[in-house]
Amino acid sequence: GAIIATKYGRLTMLKFILSFEKCQHLLHSTDDRGRTPFIQACWNAHISCVKFILSKFEDNTAKQKLFRSMDQYGKSGLMLAAWKGHENVVRLILSQCPTEQGKKYLIQMRERDNATGQTAFLLAVIGGALNVIRLFLSHFENDGDAAESVTEMLYNYKRTALMLAVINNRLEIVEFLLSICEPAKKMQRIEQKDFYGNNIFVLACQYEHEQVAECILQQLHDNQSKLKLINSCNNSNETLLQYATKKRHFKMQQTIKNWNKQFGGAVNE
Repeated sequence: GAIIATKYGRLTMLKFILSFEKCQHLLHSTDDRGRTPFIQACWNAHISCVKFILSKFEDNTAKQKLFRSMDQYGKSGLMLAAWKGHENVVRLILSQCPTEQGKKYLIQMRERDNATGQTAFLLAVIGGALNVIRLFLSHFENDGDAAESVTEMLYNYKRTALMLAVINNRLEIVEFLLSICEPAKKMQRIEQKDFYGNNIFVLACQYEHEQVAECILQQLHDNQSKLKLINSCNNSNETLLQYATKKRHFKMQQTIKNWNKQFGGAVNE
């Protein structure tokens, strides 16, 4: 009952069910995906249900335990809300954390038993939730090193938030993450490679995200640096042009040739 109520945002039903003392245990019940009423309400952005459930957890310790609970896929309510871009739910959860340290922990908490798993921040990047990303980073604004550690946390295959934004074609987020890089470190972020030897420009081209690739090129101010990036190789020692030719990505193949010509490079297969 409580699961159904929170799935569909039926607050009146939820209140009625939990008005009975013998039904209080339903707050901790789970569906076939291991989602409690709280997690279900967060996933579906039913803010009134989230608020009501939180009112049932007056003790801070119990509330923090609720926030750290996960479904069978290792996702917490905050993670799912961030992924879906439910900013109001994210704000509510963070507002219920009594300390800044507690807020930061929830933002950086990994999926259960996965040292390189997703975090609420990384899921916001994947989901394209720029407002949620800004909100998360606002809790680190007085600590530059901590903010950098959040953006540089590695996901599977040694991929950063910036890499995930590129892969998922989140142009606005790519622009934002590059804009907050210290100038001295920006080139390092652009050239950083994942497990397969791909930097963010290579990833943009491999996934045929031309606008994202253009955005990355615009970060460089001399043709030599641009040509170096355009002719990057992956771990298989393939250039972007060779990869595009092999994969029959004809539009990207032509775009790479045009870039080489534009910036004074040789056009080789």
